[in-house]
Amino acid sequence: MTDTEVFIGRTLARCRRVAAGAEELVPLLAGVMPFGGEDLAALNLMQRTAATAFLKRFEQLQDLIARAVRAIAGWTGVDAGSMTHRDIGDWLEKHALVSDAESWMVAVRLRNRLVHEYPIEEQEQVRRLNESWATMPLLRTITDNLGAYAEGKGLPS
Repeated sequence: MTDTEVFIGRTLARCRRVAAGAEELVPLLAGVMPFGGEDLAALNLMQRTAATAFLKRFEQLQDLIARAVRAIAGWTGVDAGSMTHRDIGDWLEKHALVSDAESWMVAVRLRNRLVHEYPIEEQEQVRRLNESWATMPLLRTITDNLGAYAEGKGLPS
């Protein structure tokens, strides 16, 4: 097994673990999500902690999926080092791992906002949490589809 194949297997396994970690948080948030209030302080401590953990899992999963796609695409002969996020979305769509590349780009832009811009306004924090909640099923689907794609190509998944 090559180093790239080992990396792909480990990255896909990490994707599944992070997705499972997000799924573990759903019961803690299901009664309040999507959040209809204007201030996350209205949530109890357990819910606020779970919301923060959920956001972190979203960030991690989107990033891990991008790494996995680049590695798999590179393994198939694509110049993966120069792949933009749009290229990743196009690759995912081309291989029927997402219905359209734009859905991937929505997740990318959301992750970038989560990572690089801490909102001062409480309403923006609520909006980001709700967007992450709504977009997480897409990331879980990509994780599953990417694992199946890799397995179909004989890669460790």
